[in-house]
Parts: sequence; structure tokens; C-alpha cells
Amino acid sequence: MEDREKEKGRLEQGDQKNIEQDRDIIPQKRRTVASFENIPAELKALNQWVVWEYETRNGKATKVPKQTDGRNAGTNRPNTWTTFSATEEAYSAGRFDGIGFCFRENDPFVGVDLDKIDGWKEEAEAIIRLLDSYTEISPSGNGYRIFVKGKKPGKNERKAGHNLEIYDGSSTRFLTITGNHVPGLPTAIEERQEAVVRLYNDYLGTKEEKLTQTDTSPVNGLPDSTTDEEVWRAMFDSEAGESIRALYDGDLSRHNEDHSAADLALCAHLAWFTKKDASRIDRMFRQTKLYRPKWDEYRGELRYGDMTIQKAIAGTELPEERLEAARKTVAQALEQAGQDPGAALKSEVIGALALVKNEAPDEWVRAKAVFKKLGILAEVNRAIRIDRPQLRLVKPREAAQQAGSPLKDWYVSDGGLYHQNVLVTRTAPTLEKVLIAEESGLEYWQIGFRTVRGRQVSVHVSRENISTKRGIITELAGYGFDIGEDNARDVIKYLRDYAAAYAEKTEELRFVEHFGWSEGYSSFVIGNDVIGSQGVIFKAPGAGEQQLADGFTVGGTFEGWKQITRLIGNKPWAMFKLYQAFLPPLLPILRTNGHTLANWGESSEGKTLTDQIAASVWGNPDYKGEAPSILQQGKGMTNDRLEKGLAVSRHLPYFLQDAHEARADIAAALHNVEMGQTSPKGDLSNGSRKVKQIRTIWYITSETSITGLKPQGGIVARVIEKNGSPLTEKNPLLAHQIERVILEHYGHAGRQFIEFLIANRGRWDEWRRDFLDMQEEAIQQTTDLDNKVSRMNKAYIAVLMAGVLADEALGLGLGQEKIEQDIASCLNEARETMDVRPYYEKALDVLRDWILANRNDFYVIGSNSDFGRNVPGVWNENQEYVAMLPERVKEVLEQRGYDVNRCKKEWMDRGYVNLDAEGKLKVTKYPPAKASRRMFQFTYAALNFDEVSDAGDD
Repeated sequence: MEDREKEKGRLEQGDQKNIEQDRDIIPQKRRTVASFENIPAELKALNQWVVWEYETRNGKATKVPKQTDGRNAGTNRPNTWTTFSATEEAYSAGRFDGIGFCFRENDPFVGVDLDKIDGWKEEAEAIIRLLDSYTEISPSGNGYRIFVKGKKPGKNERKAGHNLEIYDGSSTRFLTITGNHVPGLPTAIEERQEAVVRLYNDYLGTKEEKLTQTDTSPVNGLPDSTTDEEVWRAMFDSEAGESIRALYDGDLSRHNEDHSAADLALCAHLAWFTKKDASRIDRMFRQTKLYRPKWDEYRGELRYGDMTIQKAIAGTELPEERLEAARKTVAQALEQAGQDPGAALKSEVIGALALVKNEAPDEWVRAKAVFKKLGILAEVNRAIRIDRPQLRLVKPREAAQQAGSPLKDWYVSDGGLYHQNVLVTRTAPTLEKVLIAEESGLEYWQIGFRTVRGRQVSVHVSRENISTKRGIITELAGYGFDIGEDNARDVIKYLRDYAAAYAEKTEELRFVEHFGWSEGYSSFVIGNDVIGSQGVIFKAPGAGEQQLADGFTVGGTFEGWKQITRLIGNKPWAMFKLYQAFLPPLLPILRTNGHTLANWGESSEGKTLTDQIAASVWGNPDYKGEAPSILQQGKGMTNDRLEKGLAVSRHLPYFLQDAHEARADIAAALHNVEMGQTSPKGDLSNGSRKVKQIRTIWYITSETSITGLKPQGGIVARVIEKNGSPLTEKNPLLAHQIERVILEHYGHAGRQFIEFLIANRGRWDEWRRDFLDMQEEAIQQTTDLDNKVSRMNKAYIAVLMAGVLADEALGLGLGQEKIEQDIASCLNEARETMDVRPYYEKALDVLRDWILANRNDFYVIGSNSDFGRNVPGVWNENQEYVAMLPERVKEVLEQRGYDVNRCKKEWMDRGYVNLDAEGKLKVTKYPPAKASRRMFQFTYAALNFDEVSDAGDD
């Protein structure tokens, strides 16, 4: 395996080209040239400091605020901030890439961020001279941070196309701080209010002031000056309050677990209640549990959060905006009515007149005079009276479709969908995204709509299902969509027309229905997260799979999790489980299938705890907590659920606890894991079910041996079994220490391991060759052992590969020699306890025990017993054999999971049964009618009866 020193040597040799390429992604943890003594004392005195780390987001380096213990910090959560001295100490210890300052309400400071100044150097220098206050160089060396005292005159913080941002106490941002003071400029933070106003007006505009001057009326009875808390209270008390509260708490269930759809839905509510105040929407959104680092990630010139807010604002129509649009529609109709009176009777005009009549009576009076003069007032009044319950304000941009558009006969008004002036549904749908299944190519649509109660919904539906009336009703009605037999056909037609009209503008995404590698190995799905290329998303095929995905979360820190190797380092089986946790992503790389590790024995021996250690590599191991966990319980586990869980796990481990309580066929599932796919069912006459790939490592705990649940040939070669405690001893203190680590710190190691695999894709062929070479060596060393032992060699070697690579990727400091010793210890123990006898011999043992238990039912040659219907066969003491009727042999073996056809030839070849001259089962004669039949004549030697030849004398 390639040593990391080669990479270090490359950098030390000055390969400048490669260094610059690395910096395009993350500056290789480049240390800031810190001069913290230059930071003004006014800032140091405040408890508003965080540390930060570079993280790769969408191929770009992102500065993520952190607490000193490594957990994420929130720029809107003061309880995650700390003192300057604490951040300085954490940074100096080499654990982080820099420190930062968070703004809070009532701060007297304004922070100005000038970025990428190479393209506007003279302009940036003019700004620095204008502000003339404490200025320092940014971590990249290509920007400046300026601190002044003052307040922004408006709410904007940045503007597309400008590399300038302005923050103050109204902002929920943080600025990275280096202390690299620019010589010649003030070392103190100066009062510069006038300069701030000038800078703001020149670069960020005065949109807020214009809005304040033209419209200061309250929304829903709330004045613009209300606090965020008052706005939240009004939102929670509104008709849509239940939905808003769920979004505030981070509940994605009403949006098909689509985080982005939930973000947009909450922003739409905020846009309504804040009168489209983008700055306040941003600030309030950050106060909710929906907020995540993605909110601040750039998508081109704009952050994801900015794009979401803009989309919400564009899709929200305030009452005053609706009335203004109605006024314009009426004014245009009045101008045209003189030449064409029919212009006043168009559906969009009638809807606008209905609104003006209610909300602007003076304008209605003027319009009524015109209509009276033209002689159409009665017709207008009748149209308003008849159509008013359905026809409301029509948005001009939606009503005025181009003549050739598929939507020319459709329009949306006040949440309702109309076709040729007839209401179709009160919940107008929007095609938000098109999702393409990566493997099958099947198409799904993400459809958004607002229910009649005001709840914003976004659902994923099969394109195939919504092509029929019954299908679309089933897909949408349950979510509150206004649909039934009467309008289903029209809704289908509208969605098809909508898709055609916006084919080029609708976002298209690929999705997978399993965890692990996507096609091309450019992305890796861990639960709901994607590592690598962002061109694919995870879409759960069902609720059970989504619940499993929700367990693959992150908690605590990676450094905190690394303590686990210190606690279990001298426990080979516990370490084996940990090494094995890293194997599933390697299975397709090594081109091998998975296997099962079954840990069985009495309770309270550490079986589940050590499985939790392995689970903590990828997600939440706390199966007893309220949050979803990746550990599944055996109680209630069915065949269907087990098969789906194994299939969706694909390249991540699958955990099943207490398998003895499951209602599933464990033996069949073990076979599927080894074969790498589910077993096909059905035939050509009735159709067959699609075979699903399974490329996972299965962890099982049970009170009894898995290979004893249902004896089948080959199971012993598919399962690594461990009987008893992987911790070797009952140690309550050790168990407590382990739980404390893994229940607080989890999910980090697996994600870092995947990033390592992606970054080292050029070494995959080398790893594959190493894997094959080690297999060949193991085969040569085990030629004298049973074939089942040799088959398990591959599994142990794969675990060894995973452990060594994980050690390299994560810097665990274990070393290959220690990992090899742990694997060898487990392998030797397993071989000693492995029942490696052939299938046919195990089956013969079953028959032997049955024969002895039912000896009195046999017809004994030379006795006076009757050969009745239920007699299983003949016992011949003189010729030392026991003959059994073939149907009875089959019956006995099938009851215990064995197949007589797999044993018959081996029994005959090895002389376990007597044969005639033609090599067939010998004819056995029995009285009283001197009847004869071909039976299995098992010899005493085969049955191990040599020492009990007098068995029939009793």
C-alpha cells in the first residue's frame, strides 16, 4: 500500500502546479499567518468568537464556523460562541484553520468584506481609504476586512456581481479574522457612519428605503416594526400555523423528506408575513431547525439561501400587489371598452373587477359609470355575481400566454387552476423538478402545491402513475390535493402541458434508491447526504428505507470518536467489527461480494455494543434514543422488510439485532448476501420480480447460532461466527466509556473514508491486485483444510484490506502489523469452532439420531413384528444395516432443512449405503408377503453403529 510519505515528498519537492491545483479545492489546511496581537481590544473583549475549518462543498472550499470542541457553531446561536482567548488557544493547538467574529444585535461595529480584489484593485483601495479604519488581510491573501463604527442605512448585505459585503448587528454572519493589519492604516476601530452610508448607497442600493416610503401599511395586522418574535407568534397563530410550526422545528415529513422543498415552503410563509423583506427572511430562517451549512453555500454568484429567498419572493403575491395588478387590469379594460365593450367581459377582467369592487370602491364607482354609459353594466354585474365564487384576480403573466404555448388555455388565479375560464382545481400544481432513476431510467416528478388550508406541499410522484385517473388520485389526494374523479383527467392534461411548456427550464436530477456508489463512482450516498459530485440525490423507495436513511447522521466530532480505538484496541473481535465497518464501500472496488458476521450468545455480553461501535462509523448507533438509528431490531422483521433493508444498504453495512426474534428467513437472506443479489421469484408464465443487488456487510446478533437456525449446506462458508463476548470480559466501566464516546461522536469516520477513496481513485487497481495476491497466498496455505475454510479466507482478507486503508485514511495510528494480528486472532478462533463437515455427513447425522430415537418403529428381521403402514423401514442386525423407505428419508431430512437429492450420490459413492450389481439402491425384502422394495440400506459403519450392534436386542 502506498505510503503517505510519497505525497509529502511531492509537495516538498516544489511541484508548484499540483499545489495550485490543490488550492482550487481546499488550501490544504493552509495556516493563516496569524498576528492576533493586532486585533483591536474592543473586539477581543467580546464573547462573540468562533473557530473555523475549510470543508469542501460542491467542489469549493467553504469556511465552516466551529466550536472549540469541533462541533458546528451557529452564527445565529450565541450559545455556540466563546471568548477570544479560547479560540486563540484552540487555533494555536493546530486543530483549526482560523478564528472568526460573529455580529450580534446592538453591536456598534460594521464589518466590510472586500474579496477577490485582483479584478478591482483600484476600486478596493479607494474603499479602504474612504473608511480609513482598522483593516487586515483576509486568510486567502486576496481580500481585506475593514471594521468601523456605525450602522448600515438599509438591510442589504451583498449584491450579485460585487465582491463586497457589509455586515452589522442586524446580520447573522461571521467574519474570519487574521490580525494581519495593513501598515499605515489606523489600528483602532474608527467612527465612520457617513462613509458607511455612502458605501452602502453606491454598492448595495437603497431598495429598503424605497419600499418604506411607498408602502408602510401593516401585513395581516402586523406593523413593519414588529420584532421577529412577534412575527413568529403571528405566523404560528395563522391558519397555516401548524405547517409553519412543523417547518420551524425541522420536520420534513410534509414535504416528502425533501429538505430543499421545505426550505422554500418556509421562505414562502416568511415572504408573506415579512412583506418580502429579504434580509428579515434570511435572519428568521436561520433561527429555525431547517437551517444548515448549505444555506451559505454559493451557487454561482448567489448563495443557496439567497436563491431560495428570491424564488419564494417571486412566487408570493401580497394583497396590495394583487390589488395593484387588479387596478392595472381594470384600467386597461376601460381603455379598450370604448372600442370593444366585450373587453370588459373577459374572465381575467371580471376577476379583477370583483377584487376592485371589494377593496377599492372609489375606482369601482368610476368603472361602473363607464360601463353604464356603454350599456353593459348589467352584464358586468351579472358576470361578477355568477363567477365571483370561482374567478378571482388573474395574474397577468400567467393569463397572457403566447398563442403557441401548451398553456394558452390555462391560467392560475389565487391558488386555483382554470381551463378556458372554468375552475379545474383549487390547488394549482407546479412541476418543480424532474427526477430520473439512475438504474432504471424511470421518471418521477416533484410536484408542489398549496392546499386549500394554506399548507405548502411538495411530493415525488411516479410519472407512470399520474398518467391515469386512478393513479393520480392515489398519488396526490392523500397529501391534500383537490382532486377526484371529476377533475383528474384535466389535472393530468395540465401537468403534461406544463411539462412541455417548461421543458428547458425545469431542473432535472438523477437519483438513486440505494446507499453507496452511483454510476461512474463519482458520488457516494450516505443516507440523505451525498459525498463527491452533487449530480445525484437519494430518493427512498419507501417509508422504511427513508427511516433507515435518516439514521445516517453526524454527531460530535471526529477527534472525539477516535478515542474508541484506545478503549477497544486490545480486543481483537471488537476491532475486527470496526475494521469490517469500512469494507462495504470497498466491495465493488475489490470486485467481491459481501458476507455476514454473526455474534451470538447470552445477553449482556457486549454483542450489540460492539455492533454499535461499527455503526458509529457511519451514523447514529443509539437504537434506544428518539432519533432514527441505523441499527434494526429483529422483533417484527419480515422477509420483505429484511430484503429491502439489505438492498437499499448496498455499499453501507446493515445491522440486525436479536435475529432470533425475526419472522424472516435468515438463512435465505444469508445466501442473498453472499450471492450479491436477491433471489428471483416467479416464472415466465406469471412474470418475475426484479432482482435487487446486495453488496453489503451484514452484522447480526442473536441468542443462538445463526447456522443452527436452519441447517443448509454452505451457510458455514457464508458466515463469520463469533460465540460470546467480543470484549472478552464483562466490564461495566469499559462499556460505559465506550457508550459515552460513540453515542456522542458518530458519522464522521465513514464520510472521511469515502473522501479518501474518491481522492485515491488512481490506486484502486493496485488495491484490487493486492487483494487477489493475498487470496492466492491464503489458498496455498490452506490447501489441506476443508473447502469452506478456504471460501471464508476471502472475507477475512477483505476485512484486513478495509482496516489497513481506514488506518491510512483516518490517521488512526494502528499500523498494518497490529491489524494483521487482530484479523489472524479472529480467524484462528473461528476455524477452531467452525463445523466444516460436508453437507451429506451432517444430513446422515440427522438420520442417525432420528433412527435411534424411533428404533422401535422399524421392522426387525427375525422378529414377529408386523410391517404396517407407518413402519419407516427394516432393521437387519445380522447383515448390519438399517434400510429406510426413500419417502421417509426425504420426509425426515426436509423437516430439518436438508435435501436428500444433494446427499444420495455422495452416500452411494462413499459406500454409506448398500448397492446392487448395477450400482442402484439394493432391494430390501421383508415379510410377511415376502415383499421387496429399493431402500436406502445404511451400513452400521456409516451410522457409527459398530459399537452398538446389539441395538435390536432390547
